[in-house]
Amino acid sequence: MSNTPDYPEDTTAESVAADMSTAISVNDGVAPIHVYTDGSTSPRSGNGNSGVGIYVTDVKHKEIWRGGFFLRSDKNNFIAEIAAATTVLCAIPRNIHCTLWIDSLATIQALHNGKYLSERRRVRSAGRSWLNWARSLPPAQIDFRHVRSHVDVKGPAEIGNDMADSLANHFRLQGERTRTEVDLKWEESFYVSDSGRIIQGDVRTWSKHKESQNLWNHWITNCKSQSRWMKPATNSENG
Repeated sequence: MSNTPDYPEDTTAESVAADMSTAISVNDGVAPIHVYTDGSTSPRSGNGNSGVGIYVTDVKHKEIWRGGFFLRSDKNNFIAEIAAATTVLCAIPRNIHCTLWIDSLATIQALHNGKYLSERRRVRSAGRSWLNWARSLPPAQIDFRHVRSHVDVKGPAEIGNDMADSLANHFRLQGERTRTEVDLKWEESFYVSDSGRIIQGDVRTWSKHKESQNLWNHWITNCKSQSRWMKPATNSENG
C-alpha cells in the first residue's frame, strides 16, 4: 500500500458508501466483486475511536476501490466491524453480486439475524444504530464469508483481509488525533448515556452491571465491617 493514500482523509460512513457505490457502478462490467472489511481498535486509545477499513476487488482480485473512516466506539471493536459491514451493505448496487469477506464471526451472525429480531432484541443488540441503517434496505446479492486473519499461508481472501486491516489501522490512527461523538442518526427512539458515554452495546448487560455496581457501593458505604472482607466483581460492561 502506498504511503500517500489516494482516498479521502476526512470521511463519514455515508460519504464512503456513496464513493464506493460510484466506483463499483463505473466498473459494473467486472461483476461479481469481492469486498473485504475490518475494524481496528487500540485498548490504549485516549478518545475511544476505532478505524474502519474497506477494500474492493473484481472477480480477478484486481483493486476497484479502497477507503474507510473512523468512528467513536469506546474501544469496542465489534462496533467498528459492524460499521464497516453495514457501510458495504448500503453501498453495493442491488444488481451487483458481492462476496463480503469478514474476519469476525460475531459480525456475520449479527448481519444474518438483523432482519429477524424482535423489537425487544433489536433495541438490545450491540451496534444497533449501524444495523438499523441497513435494516430497511431491499435484499442485495451479497454472500457473507468468513476469512481468517493474520495467517501465514495467504490466498486472495487473506490478502484482501490484510489490505482491509491496514486501512482500518490507518483510519484508527487518524481518529486518535480527533475527538468525535457517537452518531445517533440511526439509533432507536431512545438511547442510554452513562457519564457522557453513549451505550452502544447491550443495554441490559450494561444495566445489570450498573445495578451490581450501585449495590456494591451502597454496601461498602453502609456496611463497612462486613464489606471489608469482600471484593467487588471484576467483570465490566464495555458498551
